[in-house]
Amino acid sequence: MCCPRFLGQFLVGEGYIFCSRLAKGAKGDLLRPATDGVTGFLQIPKDPPSGATMKEAGAMAKAVAATMTKMKWILLVLVMLLAAVLSYLGWIKIRSAGFESEYPLAIKWEGLYKDKNFRDIGDSINQCYGRQVMRTGLIFRSNGWFSGWDCNEVGNPATIFSLNFDPKEKEMFYCWDSHEERPNIGKTFNTTIKLKGLESLETWNNAEMRSAACQFLREIFISIQQDKATLIHCSAGRDRTGVYSALLAAVTAEYSNMLDQNMLYAIECDYRKTRSLKPENYGRMERFLKDITRGGSVGQFLRSYCEISEDATRKTGRMLAASREK
Repeated sequence: MCCPRFLGQFLVGEGYIFCSRLAKGAKGDLLRPATDGVTGFLQIPKDPPSGATMKEAGAMAKAVAATMTKMKWILLVLVMLLAAVLSYLGWIKIRSAGFESEYPLAIKWEGLYKDKNFRDIGDSINQCYGRQVMRTGLIFRSNGWFSGWDCNEVGNPATIFSLNFDPKEKEMFYCWDSHEERPNIGKTFNTTIKLKGLESLETWNNAEMRSAACQFLREIFISIQQDKATLIHCSAGRDRTGVYSALLAAVTAEYSNMLDQNMLYAIECDYRKTRSLKPENYGRMERFLKDITRGGSVGQFLRSYCEISEDATRKTGRMLAASREK
């Protein structure tokens, strides 16, 4: 049931509808639905409403009008914000368009508001362990939401390693180096296979998976030995990134003769700082490190599986050890 087409309507209550002419200066009438079974008609009630009811209806009409005005302003602001965001994302894409890349550069608009799961690995391990055991400001971790945004948001790395390259999507992740005015594009070594399940020793027994995973490790070691700020990331910054963070922390602890249960707890603590981690997956990093050291040291595992010399492992551990900062 509604007012005539040229009238606006507001529900008052008890079956009454306040009808207001849209023409400027028109007065409102209080009508109610007909009860004679004829659909679509309105009739004036036999007992006209009191002045108090009219005042209530008028007050409600004003309140509705005020609410509509507020909603219009809110909608306008939202539209303007959306336009600004789209314009900024367009500018981000344009500024990177002139630079060569083997694959398209990924621009993650979610990075505007989502947690990048970013942290300094050394600082995180030190907090979890309770004292300085790792160097800070050298090795960082994050998820993939940083791609397309300023490098300052992820530690301003000199080198980026993208563990989440997908041969199907074929996107390169990067941050914008505002000092050099160019994109800092992540390195990847798994162009034919998607890295996954690295926290399981069985995965490392797969030749193709192991080849790519070990190439990442060799290059990360070189970057650290060259004293370059290094960012490691995957999509969530959780499991694949967690494995490499755990290995680097373990290499450092082994160099300092500190790879004990307390250190395993600290490494697991760093892993659990990722908000997307589900409780049923707690303990993955601790179990992984126990599995690879069951027959020896971390250095021996890397030599056996990745053909990384124990000398290279010790050099990396020395570079990451907190004692170097003294």
